[in-house]
Amino acid sequence: MSPLSHGVGAFCIECRITCLTGGKHLYIVIIPAKNMHIGFTVAAGCATITEVLYFFIFWSYFMVRICCDSTADLLNEVHGTNLYSQRGVTVMPLYVQIGDEEYRDGVDITMRELLKRCGEAKTLPKTAAPSVEALQKTFAEMTADGSDVVFITISSHFSSSYSNACIAAEGNDKVFVVDSLNLSSGVGHVVLEACDMAEKGLNGAEIKRHLMKTSSRMLKPASF
Repeated sequence: MSPLSHGVGAFCIECRITCLTGGKHLYIVIIPAKNMHIGFTVAAGCATITEVLYFFIFWSYFMVRICCDSTADLLNEVHGTNLYSQRGVTVMPLYVQIGDEEYRDGVDITMRELLKRCGEAKTLPKTAAPSVEALQKTFAEMTADGSDVVFITISSHFSSSYSNACIAAEGNDKVFVVDSLNLSSGVGHVVLEACDMAEKGLNGAEIKRHLMKTSSRMLKPASF
């Protein structure tokens, strides 16, 4: 088997899985990849479909996906950088209303277009958080393979994104919702910190606890 994805730093686990392999000695190389999508190489002994399936279950168990709303501002249109894509972050767009027209932030309209249309309309846009239904659908899709999902939102003081996500996550113990207590780049810093922790091997619950413990350093109200 080839690694399912590239990563930085590998470590080897020597194990004997008697119930699956009849006592064959296996050497499994675990390769942490971006956003904790873990691949592995079985160096010896993997021969049956059952064994392969168990390895995939083992791999899925460690997967952590990072998700956030579109206020994190990790897409720089001026310099052409997209940290969402680079770090494997799933983005839930907020809705932007200008006059009678509604757009999905970053999907149907770019920041440049938004500023242009606001200038033309001579009015400030109205925004709305992702709906509970849309969040439930996304969470269900992202956790279907057993992955943990850490969803990071704009400050709950400024949007219902956090409360909607908490409602959407009810009954799904694989989803961990984090209130960034921030705006704009402040949210982005929290998201990137979560990505770093996922790559180090922390699970969803550990990442959420870590972010809350470091609130004095990172989760500062209203950062721009």
